[in-house]
Amino acid sequence: MSFSRSLLRLAGFAGGALLGLRLHWFRQPRPWPRQLASWLDSDLRRRWLNPASLLDPIGVQPGMHVLEVGCGTGVVTEELARRVGEQGAVTALDIQMALIQRARTRLREAGLADRVRFLFADTAGAPLDPQSADLIVLGSVLGEIPDPHPMLTTLFGVAKPGSRLAVYEEPLMPGALPPAMAQMHLHAAGFRRGGHIRQLTHWLGVYYRDGDEWDPNLKPGAIL
Repeated sequence: MSFSRSLLRLAGFAGGALLGLRLHWFRQPRPWPRQLASWLDSDLRRRWLNPASLLDPIGVQPGMHVLEVGCGTGVVTEELARRVGEQGAVTALDIQMALIQRARTRLREAGLADRVRFLFADTAGAPLDPQSADLIVLGSVLGEIPDPHPMLTTLFGVAKPGSRLAVYEEPLMPGALPPAMAQMHLHAAGFRRGGHIRQLTHWLGVYYRDGDEWDPNLKPGAIL
């Protein structure tokens, strides 16, 4: 009995701490601290995020040009590079060089470095060609920016006609946004909602530049 009570107290303390941290992050959005980069690379996070399953519903195809904003340590970048194949390319942005260095090492060790261009920049300063991206991926980024509208407006211009934008958030990350708030920001920039897939450890939303319809029978693993 005492052990159960201790677990409940610990869970309550952890939940309260996360809530307090999330409120603080909401008031003052900021990038993930580079000192905690090892958490982004941790086995636990890779298991719960599972980049392969995460990307299955998005429809990453060989030959695509994918723009990933907020690549972090490259956990998802690696899977994107694998899926676009030798004829495709991934442009991966981040504003923290320490995280880019980790990501570059990861891609080099995986033998996929030639498929990825890393940019140490935000979207305002990055050399991004208009209508050049077949797919844009935003991972746990929107809640780290005080005003995401300028970034999303830039991304709308970078997206090719008929392209998609995929956004995912992890509820255990302090800056995570709920789907409704993310949708509000994306709609304001011109993207049209496709739909959301909710998992215990993350949610995934797919949006369209040109307003395609979402299949209500979509299941995880389906290709859009």
